[in-house]
Amino acid sequence: MLTPHLDIVVEALTRVGLTDTHHYAVPGVWIGSSTEVLYPNASAYLLEQIAALGSTHYKRPQQALVYNALVRQVTSYDHYGGHSDDVTKLFCTQGTFIKLIALIPYLKSLGVTQVVLLPICKGGSIGKKGTLGSPYAVQNIFTLDPVYDEPALGLPLLVQAQAMIEAFHSVDISVVLEQVLRTASIDSELVPEHPEWFYWVAEEDLTGTGLMPPVFSAEELAQIHHNVERQDHSDLPEPSEEYRSRFCQPPKHVERDNTGWVGYSHSGERLRIPGAFADWPPDDSQPQWSDVTYLKLHKHPDFAYPAYNTLRMFDQRLEHKEYEQHDLWNMLQEIIPHWIRLLDIDGIMIDMGHALPLKLRHGILQRAWECKPNLLVYEERFEINGDLRLQGIDAVMGYLPHAARRYKELKEFTLRSQRNEFALSFFATVDSHNTPRITRDHDEHASYAIWQYVALLPRGLPFIVAGFDIGETYPINTGLDFTPDEIRSYHDVGLPLFDDIQLCWHRLSAVTIALRNRCQHVCDDQVYDLLGDDDDITLLADDDATCLVYMRVPKGSHRGLLVALNMGSTQEAVEITKNGIVDIAAYECVARREDAFEVRIDAGCCLVLPILLKRH
Repeated sequence: MLTPHLDIVVEALTRVGLTDTHHYAVPGVWIGSSTEVLYPNASAYLLEQIAALGSTHYKRPQQALVYNALVRQVTSYDHYGGHSDDVTKLFCTQGTFIKLIALIPYLKSLGVTQVVLLPICKGGSIGKKGTLGSPYAVQNIFTLDPVYDEPALGLPLLVQAQAMIEAFHSVDISVVLEQVLRTASIDSELVPEHPEWFYWVAEEDLTGTGLMPPVFSAEELAQIHHNVERQDHSDLPEPSEEYRSRFCQPPKHVERDNTGWVGYSHSGERLRIPGAFADWPPDDSQPQWSDVTYLKLHKHPDFAYPAYNTLRMFDQRLEHKEYEQHDLWNMLQEIIPHWIRLLDIDGIMIDMGHALPLKLRHGILQRAWECKPNLLVYEERFEINGDLRLQGIDAVMGYLPHAARRYKELKEFTLRSQRNEFALSFFATVDSHNTPRITRDHDEHASYAIWQYVALLPRGLPFIVAGFDIGETYPINTGLDFTPDEIRSYHDVGLPLFDDIQLCWHRLSAVTIALRNRCQHVCDDQVYDLLGDDDDITLLADDDATCLVYMRVPKGSHRGLLVALNMGSTQEAVEITKNGIVDIAAYECVARREDAFEVRIDAGCCLVLPILLKRH
């Protein structure tokens, strides 16, 4: 495979390595060692890892495995022991495109076949959350964020990004980029030329806590939910007149000062762009975002404010061509083709894709597929709606990160799968970058067992968030399923989505070992060759407390898998009625009786056993 940009990086590393005398430490996990390893310099390590891409033979697992990462976090590490004599000559301690290239051999050892990267576009500098700001506060959607540069190499950032994509492709790992299409940073570079694409309020209204979201009464909330559930957007309750009147017409003149963009109305009033808030449900308690704002997708004079009925559950009166922000919509439709042409990406993950107007969303996808017909399309959507499959969506986030950690919810998810309610692929994952780590509620062994259970559900796309593979307990963000005390505690210390907080690379985790063993096991087990999206599953046993057992059988086959999970703290014995099962693979944990099998499952363990069924 041609790797012209990676070759340029190798040449630069070789040149820099000749004069770099700074020792460079890396976690042993990255290179298969049990302890931290010290290299003569950064170039020595990076060149060794790049060479391994071409010299190591990797088996490709039958099952896909998606690895989700924030580039600036996943390889962040204190390589220089917290001190240096000349930082300008050193490689970055935060994650960069070049350092992610060097992590590829580790990812291949886990069986990773695809990476989904959080946004890598240029971020804003005003109103930052934390020390680094949110990757979703995009200042320029067509430009890479300089935070991912390795200045020591003296190479254009684009070349480094292209080299990273080439490196992934060289070992058959596809690359999906998350795209932010309905928000921007409050200091977006779009503001001077297109102030009409943003919401504006009087500067005095943003003092103190900033702009608060609209408040609805209990009766109004009930009406809103009633209408939305019926998909009736013709008479949605609006925010109060007091809230709506705070929003101004776009300014005629815009300037930049040390707090961002300031606009001036006809009367000379100073205007500002407000931060965003969680728009659904209308009474969501998440804190406002100081560095992110909503794009104004429509120009209807009666809907010049941000609220649930102008941001997601669009009022029916907005759905007319005359109210579309045509230039903005055209620009949004060019974003994905731009990154396809620039980086040759394999897919996109649309942040909150379901919150875009249907016509705009359709146009965005059509332009993307015109540019790359086989482009993978994922959406951050929690419901698993089979209609999306007809629209060309390949998979959605789904709601397993919320359901997987709790027995009753996982059981109900399994039953829904048995009833074939999921006609669309979903991410088979036990946490996301917005939820608590699964290790908050379960130890490493049990966390991996639960993941293994969900990863084998039909239409489940095995998916892990960077850190799961090493037993990380610290969350990336506190978006969902956190208590108020947890939210305050984590924000006081900092969060990886906004601050430079490193993963726990200091030790070899039981999860890492299990993933590596799984990669090898899957390659060697012929049963996995038979698995498909339309396999039948049957919940065979549950004790309404700790154990769940299902059988997965491909259509027309007499072979399948028995997947048995024990979420409890003691070994359990589960009786499986034969009922068409001829045999279960001969393991010590299986006892054969006349009409049933007894399967013993250790605490916090998931068994995956080949089974033989009666031929029809």
